Amino acid sequence: MKDKIIYQLSIEDIYEVCEQSFNRKPTKTEIKYVEEKIGDHIAWFDAIQNALIHYKIGVDQRKK
Repeated sequence: MKDKIIYQLSIEDIYEVCEQSFNRKPTKTEIKYVEEKIGDHIAWFDAIQNALIHYKIGVDQRKK
């Protein structure tokens, strides 16, 4: 179970961001760059920590 992927990004996501942000399709070079560097820009630790905090807040509120 520890190897289960719970969130992932796709090439389609890169297209969506490029089209909405720059009104164009990404180049092959841009796609490759994003593939290589996206992990450097995602605060995955903070995202997990925030989700757990929100969960605990919800549990604590239901106990009241």
